[in-house]
Amino acid sequence: MGRLFLRIFLWFWFASTSLLVVLIVGFLIFQPEPDAVASWRIVGRGSIGAVGSLAVNTYEREGPAPVSGVLEDFSRDSGLRAWLYGPDSKLLSGPAAPEGAQDLVLKAFEKDEAESRSGGMILVARRIRSSSGKDYVMLWQAPARLGRRILTTRFSLRIVSLILTGGLVCWWLTWYITRPIRTLREAAQRFSKGDLAVRVANNRELHRGDELSDLAGDFDEMAARIEALIKSQQQLMADISHELRSPLARLSLALDLARRRLGDGVPEHQRIDREVQRLNDLIEQLLTLARLQGHPVNARSRPVDLGNLIYEIAADARFEAESKHKRVVVSQACDAIVHGSQALLRSAIENVVRNAVRHSPENGEVTINMQSVQDTGRVVITVCDQGAGVPPPALERLFDPFFRVEEGRDRDSGGVGLGLAIVRQAALLHGGSVTAQNGTGGGLVVRLEFPTEMTPSAPKA
Repeated sequence: MGRLFLRIFLWFWFASTSLLVVLIVGFLIFQPEPDAVASWRIVGRGSIGAVGSLAVNTYEREGPAPVSGVLEDFSRDSGLRAWLYGPDSKLLSGPAAPEGAQDLVLKAFEKDEAESRSGGMILVARRIRSSSGKDYVMLWQAPARLGRRILTTRFSLRIVSLILTGGLVCWWLTWYITRPIRTLREAAQRFSKGDLAVRVANNRELHRGDELSDLAGDFDEMAARIEALIKSQQQLMADISHELRSPLARLSLALDLARRRLGDGVPEHQRIDREVQRLNDLIEQLLTLARLQGHPVNARSRPVDLGNLIYEIAADARFEAESKHKRVVVSQACDAIVHGSQALLRSAIENVVRNAVRHSPENGEVTINMQSVQDTGRVVITVCDQGAGVPPPALERLFDPFFRVEEGRDRDSGGVGLGLAIVRQAALLHGGSVTAQNGTGGGLVVRLEFPTEMTPSAPKA
């Protein structure tokens, strides 16, 4: 569950629970002060009078023994203890009378009804006249405050049930509100990873006829326009690259004819040859980048042994580096299988390694390290050089097309600013990523990460 879901759910649940608490507290605060009459209303005046008359008539007809059953039934049904006193103020039936009961009974004979409070309880005595005309007194005991009954187990269970029910309703309401937001977020993530064809308006959860449905429609319109712009840009880049090849081929042919006539010693011919080769490299890289950007779906064609590929790339780079008195070392490697295009993976890793060799000083060393991360199921390849590094503000743009660092890694040091852009696009197509940072001891550290099927093994020498 997302953070927005949790926040909305907790606020809804807090609001519903707070409302329930306010209602309960309001009921307790604004109910009248319970007294004998309020407690009496628990079972009703009529019920008390009826029970008293029944007890008195039963006593006059059948004696004291059956009266005990009548009072026990009353106590079981109402929760109030009861006693019956005769015309001589003596206890006729019921449990042991509480303290002060006798004085209360005498007052009831005089005033029809009397009460007293003691220990959180109320004793209420009421005079009852039998059909024979004799006076009796019915005494019963009730709680002093009705609020005490709220703390009973049954009432507590009802409160908990209401809170849980409110929680379930709030969860469903939150899920209903945030489900379209999750769908839009997933679509935005797919779009940011290169899936330009993603659309959301046709999803069933967004057929709501509200503002979120309008947002889905706006998202689709935005995605369609961006897709059209990017595709037109890619097509333009590819078309220009193809069109440039023809004049460059004619220029190369004219250069060869000039060399045949004037010989190879003309400095201008060498300069023209370098510039033509540079333009050819630029066009080749542009076409490569256009092809990669035009295929947003991950290039998963077959399993590639990344460990062996690392050693092949290191061997090729070592041959180039030794001629410049530099070293390429594989410090650690492991067995890992990456599903994708071997050519693209080779191009991505080789670009990084050759870039590191190019910017390492004479007698410098390029270190390649490869290790698996068991928790994430990914493999990490780091390439470290001993060059001058990159200014921190430029690190974030290092993989942008045509971006070149002014200090130490500019046009004069080789490259046109497309190699690392190709590296990033190839990594994204394989579900991976690439980042760069300056090493603690100097130089640049480029980190490539790919999802893999790992086979743990000892580090290769």
